[in-house]
Amino acid sequence: MAQGPWSRDAADRQLIGVSGPDALDFLQRLCSQDLERISDDANCPAAFLDGKGKLLATCLVANGAGGFWLETDADQAHGLLEYLDRYHFAEDFELHGPDEFMCSELMGPGSLAMAGAGAGKVVGNDGAILITGERYGLEWARWHARKGGPNPPWTGANPGALTDSLAEALRICAGIVRVGMDTEPTTLGPEANLDDHISLTKGCYTGQEVVARIDTYGHVNRLLCPLRLASCDEIVVGTNLVETEEGQPVGRVMTTSQIPGADFKVGLGFLPADVREPGTELRLKNADGVAVRVLTFE
Repeated sequence: MAQGPWSRDAADRQLIGVSGPDALDFLQRLCSQDLERISDDANCPAAFLDGKGKLLATCLVANGAGGFWLETDADQAHGLLEYLDRYHFAEDFELHGPDEFMCSELMGPGSLAMAGAGAGKVVGNDGAILITGERYGLEWARWHARKGGPNPPWTGANPGALTDSLAEALRICAGIVRVGMDTEPTTLGPEANLDDHISLTKGCYTGQEVVARIDTYGHVNRLLCPLRLASCDEIVVGTNLVETEEGQPVGRVMTTSQIPGADFKVGLGFLPADVREPGTELRLKNADGVAVRVLTFE
């Protein structure tokens, strides 16, 4: 497989705009990330939790191009917009989107150089917004443009084709969580391996009490971990992971994707502390002993 970068014209990402004098204060009360620390023209990962600490949505929050922009998966966007609107009372700000923009995406090594911006930046350009990032070695750049807007900065550079299967494999390897696919309605924010999305020092926000209690007095009983799986037929969500010797269930697979051109899959699954050491070998229950090895994001 080529080393990238790869691009696609219709990525499944959308933007929600929050602009106005009270935008920062409003988002700060709901969001798990400390947005006061985001400098101008920068972005950072964030999450939204409910009052019991359960994960509702993940996103990148970008500060620039005329306001705050929440970049999230297309299948989360409308739910997140409804959530924000539900708590919008007398504050002075406006909500925009999420259907105003089309997203072109660049992923893989060299993406930041080809996009002309460092990781964690947001750049406005004549009706378009460039948002860049990096997580566990995966670089990406996303160009959100209104219909008829300018082309991405990598137009003409001839990156490889970013297929949906390759994009999914890269996402999994970087631990970029898709709520509702990699998680369950009961998943707590800290269970989803989102330390960089959740602040432990900022003031009050929805779900903070649960997060603080976990950080202070204990730990989560399970954690979303990266996995390498031998190639096999499609794996049903929630399939048990079991010990290799006694066959006792110890966790569950949530998502898998075939690595293009390779003889294995990568995946994400929930594991307890005693079996999530990188290199630990497990297998799938009732899948003819398909071998599974715990990986590391680092």
